[in-house]
Amino acid sequence: MNVARLAGASLCALLLAACVKDNSKPNPAEISPVQHQEMKADLPAAARTNTDLGIEYARRGYMDLAQEKLKKAIDQDDSYALAHSTLAFIYAQRGHTEEADREYRRALELDNGNPDTHNNYGVFLCGQGKRAEADRNFKIAIASRDYTTPEAAWTNAGTCARSAGDLQGAESDFRNALAINPAFPNALAEMAKLSFGRRDYLHTRAFLQRFDKLGKPSADMLALGVKTERALGNPDGAHSYEIALARNFPDSPEAAQLGKIIIPDQTNGR
Repeated sequence: MNVARLAGASLCALLLAACVKDNSKPNPAEISPVQHQEMKADLPAAARTNTDLGIEYARRGYMDLAQEKLKKAIDQDDSYALAHSTLAFIYAQRGHTEEADREYRRALELDNGNPDTHNNYGVFLCGQGKRAEADRNFKIAIASRDYTTPEAAWTNAGTCARSAGDLQGAESDFRNALAINPAFPNALAEMAKLSFGRRDYLHTRAFLQRFDKLGKPSADMLALGVKTERALGNPDGAHSYEIALARNFPDSPEAAQLGKIIIPDQTNGR
């Protein structure tokens, strides 16, 4: 958020009479060519400011304000790809799929090499059941030399593969992510879930231990730890996860289900 703009706004509020002493709109005929060019030149800068505000509002969860600022940014400069891609993300979060798809396509039309947009569009397309098109966008992001987190796109591709029932493809993608960044928490979590689904509890434990070392506990991973240690016949280990879950996420659905967790078949986990 631009502190200078806020300061100016406060000063204007204190000196209201001076700020609004002339509310009449200027006659376009009275604006010089130089002034007109300056006004036009200010629009791209204003679009970037409104996009920054939109991103910050979205980060704080104020989606209505974020959407308003981003639409205003696009009105000011329709060629600003970041405004379109951010608005697309917000539309997707709010379930406005047609609008999201339109804005993603417009963003890529303006900046087709942007890896972040390709990754986000891939996530959106996967949610629409369009795995092949989603995978194409993930691969474009991964191949970009400008993309600083290809492990994120590999993990998203794996999640999409798993949702389509392709467990082998999902594992391959998750392992590609971990080959790039062995401490990437999302890929570790996904591999733990995948291993647990196969009743491979020893590997589940190993991935959970790597995840735990990152110091970023989550309710679903702690609950998975409870189930894994119970499946391996380790009540003390399960209890440790239970305590961590109750302490860190007391109001979570996972904590509420602690007493109802079913111990999986242990025969394949030893």
